[in-house]
Amino acid sequence: MGDQSGALTTYRQAAETYTAALQPLEAAGLKQKPFDWSAGHPAFFTAMYQGLNAIQALALPANAKVVEIGSGSGWLTCYLMGLGYKVKCIEPSAAMIAAARENLDQFAARHAFEMLIPNVEFECATFEDSAAPDDWADGLLFFESLHHLADERRAAAQAFRMLKPGGRLVIVGESNWTPGDDQEPAAMWRAEMDRFGTLESPFTHQYLRHVLDEAGFVDITRHHGVNGFIPVERENATVLEVSTLPAAHVNSFTARRP
Repeated sequence: MGDQSGALTTYRQAAETYTAALQPLEAAGLKQKPFDWSAGHPAFFTAMYQGLNAIQALALPANAKVVEIGSGSGWLTCYLMGLGYKVKCIEPSAAMIAAARENLDQFAARHAFEMLIPNVEFECATFEDSAAPDDWADGLLFFESLHHLADERRAAAQAFRMLKPGGRLVIVGESNWTPGDDQEPAAMWRAEMDRFGTLESPFTHQYLRHVLDEAGFVDITRHHGVNGFIPVERENATVLEVSTLPAAHVNSFTARRP
């Protein structure tokens, strides 16, 4: 999409109206996500694998502080809270925050985690404009959210600022854009943008690494996602052969603030 930093206000407004544009079945997803009833449940497993891989990659103890960017309706926030983290959710949609609070309350009641509710706080803002404090977070998570940000370079600088020295950044749920081979996904992204007005801006893995490096991050690592059973007969297969979320298609990155 090129430089979209000047359109931040436009995309902020689109985030505020996003839920109002949902059809009834789509709106139900605010409470049902990540569940998927189609054959094989592909969306469920993709979301769960990436979310749980991200939490595992943070490698944090209970009571650690985590920033979740674009927390949406809060389904992953529930797991972060349940694992004992102190979570700061930065989400530009007030309607999404309301849905997340309801989901968190019900999750806490179901698991007798009511005492953990105060561990989660929300800031209704774009990440680029967030006023979260410096050196606050032990971990920072972009889950299916980086492609919605209008200014990825400013976002990387914000992430660096909010993390404590030694804090870890995880990015998952991002398409790895291959220039010249993007007709079908580009049409899908443009249709989504036309319908909701939100930004769908994928990145090449080279550019994403450059943005993180420019912001000051170190130990920038690109990952394959490997999940599920591997038959014994394939025990000598390569990581690439058994990856379910291969790096050629999905940008999964970890990095560290020095």
